[in-house]
Amino acid sequence: MEDAVERTQDFLDSLDITGDLAYHIVLLTSEALTNAMEHGNQWNADLQATLEITAEADIVEVSVTDEGPGFDLSTVGDPIETENLLKGRGRGLFFMELMAEEVHREAEGRRLRLVFRRKA
Repeated sequence: MEDAVERTQDFLDSLDITGDLAYHIVLLTSEALTNAMEHGNQWNADLQATLEITAEADIVEVSVTDEGPGFDLSTVGDPIETENLLKGRGRGLFFMELMAEEVHREAEGRRLRLVFRRKA
């Protein structure tokens, strides 16, 4: 995980992406990878989680894919419901929706694509 975060930061530095945008991309990349390893692959060391980051002139896209069974978004609790407010976990997907321009769940929940727009 440390290596993935460091490589993500280096990639963003090479594109001169700093500040809040860089913070959001690194944070959500780390969260997506953690979700892929924990919830997707269920910490099975025989399964892979793959990270791909691409950039165009005004877009950075992060794609994380796992080899797990996938997931149904309707089974994920709403972190702003009263019974979930004090829980120490369960906010990753919520933050993705807030911080990324677009969130795409693909391959029956095994791939997550996050799209970030660079402001001119």
